[in-house]
Amino acid sequence: MGLRVALFDPEEDIELLLSDIFGVTGHELLTINKEEDIKRVVSQDIKLFILPFSHVKNWVELLREKVLIPVFIVKDESEEERLLKAGFNELNILRIPFNPLELLEKLGALDKLSVENFKELGFINTILKSFLEKRGLNLKVFSEKGECCFKTYPLILRCERDKLREILSAVYSLEDYDGDVKGNEERLSALLDYLLQEREVVWKSEEKRGEAVEDFILLFWEEEYKGVFRKNVYFLDLDGFYILVNLCPSKVLRKLVRGLKERGIGFKDVKLILLSDFDTECAEILRRIYASNPNVITVGRERLKFYLENLGLRNVKFRAVEDIPTSLIKIPTGYSIRLFPITPYPGFPSVVYLLEERNALFTGRFLGNFNGEEEELKKIFHTAYFPCEEFLKKNLSLFKELSEDIKVFPWYGKPYKLNNTVKMLSEMDYPKEYPVDGEIVLTLLNRIFMLLDDEERENFIANLRGTVEVEEGIPSNLYASPNLVYEMSIKALLNSVRDKEKFFGILKELSRYPFYIPSPEM
Repeated sequence: MGLRVALFDPEEDIELLLSDIFGVTGHELLTINKEEDIKRVVSQDIKLFILPFSHVKNWVELLREKVLIPVFIVKDESEEERLLKAGFNELNILRIPFNPLELLEKLGALDKLSVENFKELGFINTILKSFLEKRGLNLKVFSEKGECCFKTYPLILRCERDKLREILSAVYSLEDYDGDVKGNEERLSALLDYLLQEREVVWKSEEKRGEAVEDFILLFWEEEYKGVFRKNVYFLDLDGFYILVNLCPSKVLRKLVRGLKERGIGFKDVKLILLSDFDTECAEILRRIYASNPNVITVGRERLKFYLENLGLRNVKFRAVEDIPTSLIKIPTGYSIRLFPITPYPGFPSVVYLLEERNALFTGRFLGNFNGEEEELKKIFHTAYFPCEEFLKKNLSLFKELSEDIKVFPWYGKPYKLNNTVKMLSEMDYPKEYPVDGEIVLTLLNRIFMLLDDEERENFIANLRGTVEVEEGIPSNLYASPNLVYEMSIKALLNSVRDKEKFFGILKELSRYPFYIPSPEM
């Protein structure tokens, strides 16, 4: 059965973008053009409501009579930021221009996810789902600003509203709370109206929009998976010639936009984008950059060009590393960027960039780390993500002659001094290798199962998102390619185990298995 979705479209322009795609996919779109018709239309069997952010009050007022899960059409970063700081997440945000198929994916997730999927739903959606399902959970929301225990249905907070708003203003997390939550019941519409009140956003020093790690580098990052991972975006100012190195995740984009705005700079001023590695989340960020700056040049491996074209990014001014003479980019302000094409593992091309005059090396996953600089963590990281010894050592040989004073700025993990990292990784002991296949991945999954307790095992299965068949508590079949399941299993572990040390211990155990991962298909 298809989705039934209400759309409030006072400008009568969004319906034109959505009517055809809703029709051919079997969903129903009920369009409202006048405020006085909203209550009449949404009184039908509807749970999902698309509306402009400027009419958020209409949705809040409806909550007194009917619970609807909203998707807000936002026009700029400030509206998006306001929603996120009120406890919504990306599923509730529609930024114009948008891909109608991506909107349908968001609506499908909001419709299908149950209240138990609170980590994916986020704070507000979890509460809305609880009211729709009439089931309550005891949860804890926490960030660097503090924590607050609450019950979702009936809605009860064990903290002041001001404290909750402060917690939500930072990057927050949700988890189960074992204790009772007692107190006075909150009115849903009143709480959400309060959280959405317009207010000045104060950026504290610990909420950095950009950290000046060098006099010419601004670093923007987002920590993921309980702080185990972090992804970095670097903004280089080479005497007025502006460069972005790497892209995504989307949360970094907001920090980047605001951080550059503080300095009187925007995407329109960027001259060059250097991509070492890439994933699908980066495509939307690249699309936004080209919407405001169609002249920026993007550099990456040749294979990436075809990948971008398949994602509909045919207007990107792309230069393949393979087509750049002498593997050197000369910057008009007198700087030189040396290119090192590498293959982290079979069939997966990447590139490392060396800013020669500044001894700065920019990498993708290669030479990356978990969110820490310890040697043991670097070894585990490279064993997990680059487990083919032949390719690892071949790539490392390219950097043996570099000065140990060079600073590495990886896509994954904290920047660090190169020092003896190349030597350390070159001397790692690897068992005999063979390509990963379905049977090997099933063996690894069963080994993981043995190292988890019952609750962690259930979470692990849920986080694999249906890519593995489990019979009588044992993984028995794969529904996706072995390399995809392997990468998903690493991330599923991060969302399943109770602490970082256990995660690292399991990865260390897995590293004893001899295998390498062929390239994921693009």
